[in-house]
Amino acid sequence: MRRTVAVDTGGTFTDAVLMDGDVVVRRTKVPSRRDDPSAAIEAAVRALGVDPQSEFALRHGTTVGTNALLEGRAGRVALITNAGFEDALWLGRQARPVLHALHPEVVPPPLDRADVVGLTLRVGAEGERVEALTDAALDAAAPRLGACDAVAIALLHAYRFPDDERRVAEAIARRWPALRVVCSHAVAPVEREFERTMTVVIDAALARPVSGYLARLAERLPRAQLSLMGSAGVLMPADRAVAHPVHTALSGPAGGVRGALAVGRRNDLHALLTLDVGGTSTDVAVLDGEPSPRDDGGFGAWPLRIPLLPVETVGAGGGSLATLDPGGGLRVGPESAGAAPGPACYARGGRSPTVTDAHSALGRLDSLLGGEMPLDGERAHAALEPLAAALGQTVAEVARAIIDTADATIARACRRVSLERGHDPRALTLVAFGGAGGLHACAVAAELGCPRVLFAAEPGLLSADGMLDAPWGLTRTRSVAAPLDTLDAITLTAMCVALVEAAGTALAREAAA
Repeated sequence: MRRTVAVDTGGTFTDAVLMDGDVVVRRTKVPSRRDDPSAAIEAAVRALGVDPQSEFALRHGTTVGTNALLEGRAGRVALITNAGFEDALWLGRQARPVLHALHPEVVPPPLDRADVVGLTLRVGAEGERVEALTDAALDAAAPRLGACDAVAIALLHAYRFPDDERRVAEAIARRWPALRVVCSHAVAPVEREFERTMTVVIDAALARPVSGYLARLAERLPRAQLSLMGSAGVLMPADRAVAHPVHTALSGPAGGVRGALAVGRRNDLHALLTLDVGGTSTDVAVLDGEPSPRDDGGFGAWPLRIPLLPVETVGAGGGSLATLDPGGGLRVGPESAGAAPGPACYARGGRSPTVTDAHSALGRLDSLLGGEMPLDGERAHAALEPLAAALGQTVAEVARAIIDTADATIARACRRVSLERGHDPRALTLVAFGGAGGLHACAVAAELGCPRVLFAAEPGLLSADGMLDAPWGLTRTRSVAAPLDTLDAITLTAMCVALVEAAGTALAREAAA
């Protein structure tokens, strides 16, 4: 298909790039629509001069799944597990999120404990039958299952012996054919029950918001050939995203990583620290050559055993709100003013001070979108005045403190993806992009000791640009539990060949469709 549109939906702006053949011919940004992101995408397509009813390829990075989880708008999920293991997600690994916190706060899983069903069936670690499934057990679970949007099934040792999960799924489908059912062995066929169970629960929780959003997008752009940016940094068709929406959890940041990688290569730089400062959040990652997805990451405090780019996200963007904490200290983020009403300097009704207002009040910013969107410095100054009065400081002092606080938050995130993972920031080039990346890059680089800062051209659109460089990809996983001395090179090679062939066959089917 000759025309390709790449769209990155952020919390404040929706960015779009049009490529005709192999040449980028137009770029644009429009305000995001939190109530209906698909409407902003249609507006962006029109702004590019493309008829929404026409045929074109659409590559899309979305935060719909991310926001649904963060804001508690995900679907209601019932979890089916083995009797006696109903509290596994609440027990977790018994690890303290902050080692020295006097009052540790543990983030609960994204479902209600009352929606967990324990069935009396079980196989042992070697596949031996311990307890058999009965119809009576499923009948007893009926009231809770029927009231949920989706059902997640996670049984002991299912990554090796998935037959019981399949039987339970088939039994549910017979009773409630319209109910969405997801099995853990189909999402994350890996050991460690807590992580595997959390992954399938999040996959089920995202089914309603992601599938509903993609259906609305298809109505607005009926002839667009849609592919989505996956959390592993590769493209996938919309059908796969609907089947397993957990793979879109880091969809937006993945496009930025791809874009930064392309910028680094053009400048013969490969050891990179990417800094994507947007309107709502900041995403950072370390690259050394090709992006390397890991399957031991997570979404916030929740582990995910799927391939994820090692991206760290913090709530410090241009729209992050500056407030006072209960102790009277200055706090920046993670709450954001978003696109509507947005920062006070947007003159759209916002009155709370943000990072963008701090820049505007200091004279660092007077417009956005290449001058098309002027900023009101007086409104920014007025928004900062109550905070300045509460702290006994001038507006200029508070503005600098807000920016310094945001810089410190971003620098901590950079240390987590670099120093804490064995990368010396002094050997990395910091790649600055996102709408506000250039405003914070030098201070962050100085704090970390990065010797170079590379500013991307059209930095606010680099995530969308990155989707144009992204390849199609698919992951197949198999867990092997066996003594090492029984796994010779021939056996391991045969397993790998089988996985490659399975993935290749699936990709070929997707390409044909």
